[in-house]
Amino acid sequence: MQRVQLLARDINLKSQDLSISYSLFLSNTILPASAFPDTENQPMLIPIPPFALAPEDEDEGEKHCIGGVLVAGGRKILFYELTSKETRKRQKDKDKRQTKRKASSAKEDTELAREKEKEKDAKKLKARASVKWPWSEVTAWCPADDEMRRFFISDMYGRLAMLVVGEAPDLMLIPLGETSTPTTLSYLSSQVLYVGSHTGDAQLIRIHATAQTNLDTDTLPISNGFQTILPTELARQVQRREPQGEDYEMHDNAEQKEKEREIRNGRIINGKGSYVEVLDSYRNLAPILDAVSADTDDSGQPQIVTCSGGANTGSLNIVRTGADFQELAVLRDIHSVMNIWPIRSSFESSTDSHILVSTLQGTLLFRIDGRETFTHLDASLAGFLTDTPTLASANIAKRVTVNNKSTYIDSHFVVQVTSTCVTLIEYDSALQVFDRTRETWVPEQHNPLWKSKEIVAASLNSSQFLVALSGGTIVLLNLNETGKFQFLNSYDFHGMEVSTVSCAPFDRSKHFSVYAAAAFWDPNIVRILSLKDRTLNTICEVTLPSVARSLLLHNFGTGHKSDTDYHPYVVAGLIDGTVACLRFQNNEMLDKKIFPLGTAPVSLAACTVDQKPVVLAVGSRSSILDWERQRPHQSSVMVKNLVAGSWLNATDFPGCQILATPSSLIIGQIKGVGKMQIRSIPLGYDNPRRITYHPDHKVFGVVCQRREASRVGDSEIIHSSFVVFDDTTFEPVHALKRTDYIAVGTMRYHHGESEPSSGRILLFSLKSVHTGGGSNTIDIVATQEAEGCVFGLTDMNGQIAAAVNSSVDLYSIVEEEIPGNTAQDAKFALRLTRTARWNHNYLINNIVAYGQSLITSDAISSVSVLRVVGTDLQTVARDYGPLNPIAVEAARNNGVIGANMACNLFTFSIQQRQDRNVLERDGHYHVGDVVTKFVPGELNTQDAHESRYFEPEQLFFTSSGCIGLVFHIADEAVSLHLTALQNNMAETILGPGEIRHNQWRTPANSRGRSDADQAIGFLDGDFLEQFLTHPHAAQLLEGNNPAKRVALSQHEAEGIVEKLQSRH
Repeated sequence: MQRVQLLARDINLKSQDLSISYSLFLSNTILPASAFPDTENQPMLIPIPPFALAPEDEDEGEKHCIGGVLVAGGRKILFYELTSKETRKRQKDKDKRQTKRKASSAKEDTELAREKEKEKDAKKLKARASVKWPWSEVTAWCPADDEMRRFFISDMYGRLAMLVVGEAPDLMLIPLGETSTPTTLSYLSSQVLYVGSHTGDAQLIRIHATAQTNLDTDTLPISNGFQTILPTELARQVQRREPQGEDYEMHDNAEQKEKEREIRNGRIINGKGSYVEVLDSYRNLAPILDAVSADTDDSGQPQIVTCSGGANTGSLNIVRTGADFQELAVLRDIHSVMNIWPIRSSFESSTDSHILVSTLQGTLLFRIDGRETFTHLDASLAGFLTDTPTLASANIAKRVTVNNKSTYIDSHFVVQVTSTCVTLIEYDSALQVFDRTRETWVPEQHNPLWKSKEIVAASLNSSQFLVALSGGTIVLLNLNETGKFQFLNSYDFHGMEVSTVSCAPFDRSKHFSVYAAAAFWDPNIVRILSLKDRTLNTICEVTLPSVARSLLLHNFGTGHKSDTDYHPYVVAGLIDGTVACLRFQNNEMLDKKIFPLGTAPVSLAACTVDQKPVVLAVGSRSSILDWERQRPHQSSVMVKNLVAGSWLNATDFPGCQILATPSSLIIGQIKGVGKMQIRSIPLGYDNPRRITYHPDHKVFGVVCQRREASRVGDSEIIHSSFVVFDDTTFEPVHALKRTDYIAVGTMRYHHGESEPSSGRILLFSLKSVHTGGGSNTIDIVATQEAEGCVFGLTDMNGQIAAAVNSSVDLYSIVEEEIPGNTAQDAKFALRLTRTARWNHNYLINNIVAYGQSLITSDAISSVSVLRVVGTDLQTVARDYGPLNPIAVEAARNNGVIGANMACNLFTFSIQQRQDRNVLERDGHYHVGDVVTKFVPGELNTQDAHESRYFEPEQLFFTSSGCIGLVFHIADEAVSLHLTALQNNMAETILGPGEIRHNQWRTPANSRGRSDADQAIGFLDGDFLEQFLTHPHAAQLLEGNNPAKRVALSQHEAEGIVEKLQSRH
């Protein structure tokens, strides 16, 4: 019988080694099996420094405990005191006598010495103090004070308590509340504690002196078999133990001794309510046990759903790249919105007071009266032209001359552009209404030849008004010092119809722009026009893939022209559903980048998000374009069905955006641009283990496992469940319209079995999900007994392929008739019929289907590829190398990608060798983490231009909560260039501990790494991206000798690596 033994050895600081003999400072002892029944989980040792003991009576002098060690992790926490100086001297003398007996030539002496050693090894010391531990295995502890007399201690289910070492000495447990499952506890200060967790979110918590929540329930669950005391009783015990005066008379000495004995055996306080306040949480996806990729909203933007967590922190996590949107207010029943503009009461006002909305039928003006109050102003109070759609509108500054120089001051002017005229409107701050002035600019009034022309596009800045007329004429206006519209110039493009214009200044500190942009219907070109000399001459032009529906001159930085944070771009929203970004430098448009947003025409609006200047692009999907990693970067906005958007900075809605849907306006805040958005669905003790997605029904099927929290040494109670969740709300689904099925594999384990001998395949009907008795239930429509554990299931073209112990079974779903008394009474039932079987030597832990083939891996070594031929399963190719695979997936060209327990990735391809197929390993790479799942796909959607070099292959998930991507390098020349670049970088850049990159990525095995092995078939994307920030990038391309030179210019190499970086 195995026992846990407490041993100590001395450390020789000079030789930095442990002593051969046991230390005399702590007596060796076998820990009692009643306290530590499980030898698999090692106890935790907590050091206790010396401290003063409480005197037993008034006349007794001060005594000290010389310190010791707490042993936690079992059914009790035990305190063993260090040995005294006298005890160590006696033991030293005994050891000397024992050594003499061993060296004696007398047989009796040597036998006596061996007997004494056996007695010493089997010796059990009684703990100086102890307390029962009523919960599960201890996983973390930390001191709560400098004296090391109080400790925070928690079990694997996050049940946190304070352990106090008293002056008797005695031990006392004070339950505090529940947290995430802790891997580590760190006390900071002021009762603030950091809880680090591998299976749940890390937390920052505060421990309060009084209970804060759940005041009517026990602080932590304690079973009835434990003797506990109330906090009020603890106070009375402390009062009785205080020294009394000479007149104090002890009525019952026996009772007092009994109380003292109980104290030495430990006390557990049983209070009410939780003393824990969670100040902050830090997201953690670990461990990821399974995952699926799903486009739940048909937006083309996939999201990942992971099965994460453990113990009391099971969760489903929805992971998506893009910006998050927090809705604050909704204005309903506003239809056919074309554009939106925020309006201020004056130009220099810092907050918007009104919202101008252009629809297909006309224009609406809303006043913002509060967070939940918006007033629609009628035409008599609006001041704006409301019976026609608006093309552009903005607050403008007033130009004045000071010391013979023009400058701009505050004004109440607003300009509105419609298809017929440009109108000047003024805000009356006394009456708080807009009044239309008499100043209006109409094309035909300026030029009679323009009588038949209408305004088709317009753009405004603080002082300039750019108007496009039908027929290809562009007009530049401003407002003179008397408040009159002033014609500056016009340019006729000779029948080239203008689709959209922009005169937004690149320098946002200026009231004017020196450039304008115009796009045309035919041909699909964008021209940059000069406003500096008012000639409207073309500076440069570029052809776009499609017609521009909206146009914006935008600086992605915050600086001026001479600053480093100055990034001027021409951004065009195209009618084919894409956005084109072109860098404007030296009067040229360069580096065209295309971002796909679906198929609907795209509108653009300049906004500020997270204090950064961005562009809001709205099409079939909506995105934020911002400056990230020295280039424009796209982040999807998680709001569906948008038609327009704008910036809004009102008193009740600071730093917000206003978005238009087909029937409403939504006000909210876009946050987390460029970050990964994670939404957690907490499941508590129900730990999700497997997940599948049914796209037709828009549901997830999830298998959960629940372990009931039990005390150390008690038997565990494990439950399993299958739940169907809606893919949007993640509420359990009540009913579905079609009859489809989800198969679930189970196992039965009998005590003493080396491997499970039985299990079942359960077929659940998605049509029969219903609510009854207060809970959701799902009908099982077919059951098939299996000859072992069902380790994996996959759909094989309508059949079910199951990995059962060491075999692969193929089942068909058969409908059979159950006869009744009459033909009308006949019923139909489903049955699973096995049609094929393939046997293997070891337990199969993975099975994946693609086409007519299956990929399997076993828990020991091999990877196999099978093919369904009629009603038979035939082996196509196998590999017998000692891989220990734990995850496999189908790769391109009938290949295989997988991962093993040694934290390696590997790939295989099917090759023909001597008239037979073999699996040839063509990739092997140390990733440094245990990969638990592969999912074909990627996190971002990209257009074909961006995918020219890097084609998405796989997403992979690890036990530490990481998500990685595998791309296929489509261009062989690019692959060779990047390989040469990585080799050059590896010779220059050293990792932590001065380890070389090639050495770190060399595949590992149970014996470590071999110099003969090298990583093949994979390149390290994270490592290659360091090229973009390396101070000597040109030298990395040159290499150490001419043979290692990379045949790319620095600009070309940076462009390729930037494309790789843009894919995540």
